[in-house]
Order: sequence, then structure tokens, then C-alpha cells
Amino acid sequence: MSYEFEVLKQRFDEGELSISEYLPFPIKESWLRCKNNALDMKGGLQYERLRKNRFAELKYDSRLLIESSKNHLQRLHDSVADAGWSILLTDANCNTLHVMRSNKIVNDDLFSAFDSGVVLNERNVGTTAMSCSIHSKRFTRVYGNEHYNNVLTGLNCAALPILSPKGIAIGSINVTNENPLNDPTVFFMLKACAKNIQKQLIYSMPETLVIEMTLSSGQFGELTNLIIGVGPDTSIVGCNEAAQRFLFNNCPVNDQKFQSIFDTPFSDVLNLGVRQQKIFKLRATSGVFLTAKVVQPFTQNQLSNSVSTQSIPDHIEHQVDPVYFGDPNISKSIDRGRKVIGRLPVILLGESGVGKEVSAQHLHLESQCSGKFISINCASIPESLIESELFGYQGGAFTGADKKGYKGRIAEAHNGTLFLDEIGDMPLVMQSRLLRVLETRKVNPLGSNIEKEVSFQLICATNIDLAKLVESGGFRKDLYYRIKGYSINLLPLRSRVDKIGIADVILRKDCLNKSMLDEDVKRLIENYDWPGNIRELRNALLYADTINEGDDTITLEELPEEYHTLFVPLPESPQACENKKSLGKVDIEMQKLISTALAQCKGNVSEAAKWLGMSRATLYRKLPANYAKSVSS
Repeated sequence: MSYEFEVLKQRFDEGELSISEYLPFPIKESWLRCKNNALDMKGGLQYERLRKNRFAELKYDSRLLIESSKNHLQRLHDSVADAGWSILLTDANCNTLHVMRSNKIVNDDLFSAFDSGVVLNERNVGTTAMSCSIHSKRFTRVYGNEHYNNVLTGLNCAALPILSPKGIAIGSINVTNENPLNDPTVFFMLKACAKNIQKQLIYSMPETLVIEMTLSSGQFGELTNLIIGVGPDTSIVGCNEAAQRFLFNNCPVNDQKFQSIFDTPFSDVLNLGVRQQKIFKLRATSGVFLTAKVVQPFTQNQLSNSVSTQSIPDHIEHQVDPVYFGDPNISKSIDRGRKVIGRLPVILLGESGVGKEVSAQHLHLESQCSGKFISINCASIPESLIESELFGYQGGAFTGADKKGYKGRIAEAHNGTLFLDEIGDMPLVMQSRLLRVLETRKVNPLGSNIEKEVSFQLICATNIDLAKLVESGGFRKDLYYRIKGYSINLLPLRSRVDKIGIADVILRKDCLNKSMLDEDVKRLIENYDWPGNIRELRNALLYADTINEGDDTITLEELPEEYHTLFVPLPESPQACENKKSLGKVDIEMQKLISTALAQCKGNVSEAAKWLGMSRATLYRKLPANYAKSVSS
């Protein structure tokens, strides 16, 4: 860098902020943000690395971006690596997701941050091409002394944001070289890579018809072409950057209807583009004609399906789905439920805490219906309010009613899924009205004579034996057979095959600090009855994650105290018993001392450990055999 730029940087560091006007816009804004955050230009750097489980969670959250980028980044790396360029893929917060280093690196210390899981936001490292491109949503170069932190002046970087189908910056691609090469070819390839990733993200949207348009009768597949994604309700659910500029004047895509952007009827798209597979004309509301082609009809799910099953974080030993049931019989039943839900009502049976609502939400998402998932707990709504809550009411229908009226939860589930939890607790009067809705598919709000048609998928759940409730007169027989289309029995946690797999999924999805279980905790999970089922297990693991007293492995001592006395040590092998004969008086005296401490503390292992001045884990290992037996009984 020139002497003049070094003087500029020194004056800015001394507080002359107005001199930043001489900087390119994205870099100027970044320097001002860094100064505002009290970053030291001359300070050293210690790169922050995400904890293993937090990085695994981050990768899982960014799985679609990672999968959509993989092939395009590889092609870019193959083209530019020999010229000394290394590649970084980050999320919107500048956390490094994927790294592809050049084999031409000379000063390896400068590239110490080129590792997955490193945090490279401005608060940590100052100005970078990634942060500038994400903030400005445009291509940015940051060379040498343009980096706010002097440690990074040996790097020369360029970056582009990756835009979601809605036009939001969700990540960035960065290329870095030790040499200050101003190579337009590399920058063009970087821009093409970012555009291709955005295009892939649009293709990955489930249940989306994708249309590609040219401004003339030119070639399809060109990066300058306009691409839009249209949902089943004809709303535009996403587009590429070119379409956002041309059709939406750079404004966000907010599910505008196809008819608000084009004069051409959407039926022409389905007839010409899908059924006849022809190239056709679209007339924008501005009067401009575009040449168009349907490149993906509604029936293709492509990448979105493969990502959901292939991108489980590496630290999970069990290859499981995001919703994991820990039992093949349950998984089989849920899979069948996914097939029948559009045609038959589904009822979920099981104890409290087995995950009935989670299973219902999973079935709703798998059905890919266009409406909402509406959940109603029939046991939690007061009997006096359940009618208005379910069926809605006309404005002024009763004292205290909202003047605007209320749509009602059943009407909200139109074209979606209605989930009735604890349906066995629904009052008999309401059962009668619900039966009529299920038979007629019409809702009559309170105070209104006008019936509204509704269409929804029905999922019910209960922990009560409805057949016995029917016999006792507590549940209508005709309603019972109306909702009993396909039954799924969700086994209690104690009866499931893979309890450790379920615990692993809880660690991945819900825990911030812990990612593994030690062997004692695994044995406790396997042998304990878990009367509160998955809800109880989740609470126990979250407790350990919250107190976080050790490394990333949950130990027995980090679980709530009521679980400590439930742990039973493994029985000793014959060889261990033989060895024990020669332990001598010291161990015998220790066991006597432990027995005395346990008696003194009335069997409380934690108190006994404190009394003896040892850890609970040590006391467990030395626990006398007769006391272990009493714990297990």
C-alpha cells in the first residue's frame, strides 16, 4: 500500500474519522463500525472457534446452503487454487462453514483463520471482505491495509454475498490470496459461483414451480436470466437477483401473487409450460414481453429431500432424521401415517411426554399441505370458551366479544392440519358439534347463520383409552369411529429400542454446551424407567447443559440430584473380585468409612460424598456392594 494510505489509516486511528470519506463505501462503513466497537487497529488476533456441538448445530441449520454450494465451490476451487486463491464459505454472521485452501500458500500463519468453525465477524477480526459484502449486499474487495486490523494486511480478499430466494444475505463466498492480484477473471468466476448457488437454492424450495425468463429469445441457462419460484397458491415465493432488480425494483419478495406481476394468466403457464413443455411468452404488468420456460414443475422436490436426510451433524453417532423416534416400529407407523394423512384422520396414542405434538407436526410437514398447523389442547381450554375458540364467533355475539369477531381455530386450519390434543377431555356437547364439522366440512360461528366451508387434515391425540371411555359414556361412539382412521401407538421411552439415539438428537437440537454423554450417563438412560418420557429426558439433559460444569461431555454429577441415587454401578467381574481379596486393610477401612457416612447422611450419596471430602463419582466407584443392592431395590 502507498505511503498516503498508511498516513490515512494512522489519522483515522488517531480519531480523525472524517478522513474515511476517501475509502470505498463498504470499507468506510466497516471501519466506522469497528471504531464504534472500540476495536484496536494494532491489536493482535486470537481467532474464536465455535464449540464442537455449537458448530454441528450451525452446520445443521445451514445444511441447505452448504449442500447447494458444494459443487459450485469445488468448480471454483479447481479453477483458481493454482493461482494462489483460497476459498471460504460463511453464514450471514461470518462463521466459517467450509474451507478450500490453495496449495500455493507461503505464509501459513496468515491463513490460520482458514478453518471450519472459526468466527470472522467484525467484532472479532475487524474489516473483512465477507462482512463488507454481507452488509452492502454487493461484491467487495478488501486488500492489504484496507483491513482494519494490521495483522491482516498481508491478505488480499474479495467476497460476494449469497442471497436467499427472498433476496436476503444468508452467507458469503470469499477468495483470498497473498499476492495483491487484481484478476477480473477470478472475480467474474466468483460472481458466477454466487449466482449459481442462489439459483440452486431456488430449485431446492419444496413444492415450487420454477420459471426461467430471458429479456429476448436468447439462450436459457444464462446467469443474467430472470428466475422466479411460484408456490401452489400462485404466490411468488422466491427469485434470483436479476429478477429482483427487474420485476421487484430491488424490493424484498413477500409472496406477491403471480397475477400482480404478470398480465398472462397462470393457467397459460400450467398449460404451455408444464403440460405441453413449450417455451412461451409472459407479459409483465409494465407491458414488457419475456420469453419463458418452466424448468421445474411442482412435482419435483430434488435437493430439499436429499438434504433433510444427509446433513446430520458429524458428532451424532446414530444416523437419524431430524425427528427421531428411537424405534423402528414407530418409524414404520409414522411413515404409513404420512401416506394416509391426506385421506384418513390420524390418531396418536401414548403416555404424556412421548412426543405426540412433535409427531403431529412432522406428519403435517411431510404432507406438504399449503395451510397452517393449528394445535388445540382440548384439556387446557375452559369449557365455557371451547365453543368460541374452536368455531369462532360473529362480532357482538355475546357480552365481551370482539366487535370484529373471531375466525375460530378450525377455520384457521383451512387447507392445513387441525391437531386436537387430549381429545378425550373434550366435553360431550362439543363432541357433537365437532362431529357435525367432520361430516359436513362446514363451520358455523357463534351468532352467525352463515356456514363456512373448511378443508383440513385431522390429527387427534390422547393418553386415554378411548374405547373404554366410549363404553362408560364419556366419549361419543360415532365420533370415536370418525377420528379413528389410522392409529399410531407412540411407545413410552422405556420401551424404545434406541434411547441413546433420542438423547443424541436432544443434544444436537437443544443443547448449546454439551454434545456427548459419558458412559455412566448412557447406562442411566438405558436402565431408568423415565416416567415423564422424552420430556423428562430432555429436561434432565438441558439441566446439565445449563449448569455446564465440565467439558462438552455430560457426566452423572451434572444431572439433577434426584438421578444420582438411581445410578447402579456395573457388577464386578470374577477377576475383579479375586483381585479385591488382596486389596488390604486400607480399602476395607474405606468401605467401612463410606458405610458410616451413608448411615450418617441417611443414604444421601451427595451428602455422604461432601462429608468424606470426595467427589460423588469416586464414592460411587467405592460404593459397598450391600449399599449398591439397596439402591437398586
